[in-house]
Amino acid sequence: MGKSVYEIITNKIIEKLEAGVVPWRKPFNNNGVPVNWKTQKAYRGINALTLEPGEYASKKQILEAGGRIKKEELKNSHIGVASGKCGFTTLRKSKYKKSNFSVL
Repeated sequence: MGKSVYEIITNKIIEKLEAGVVPWRKPFNNNGVPVNWKTQKAYRGINALTLEPGEYASKKQILEAGGRIKKEELKNSHIGVASGKCGFTTLRKSKYKKSNFSVL
């Protein structure tokens, strides 16, 4: 069985702290932080801690923009929280990822 959501998030926080980054502090600019592809707003909370820098979009945003999703990309997973909703989807560097969420 894989790692629990808590273990993955804890490990990410520890990695960032060991690298000298305090992940819950907002930088002076949004460079190097995860942002929504459509709105360009920086993610906050647990998403800011767990997502790598880049652009993310929901499945709905991808389809509304005329994008297509490769079937093999549906198997990728990500952990996070999206306002109490499960099944959040992301687009990172033009690659769609369907998320398997545990809502914390």
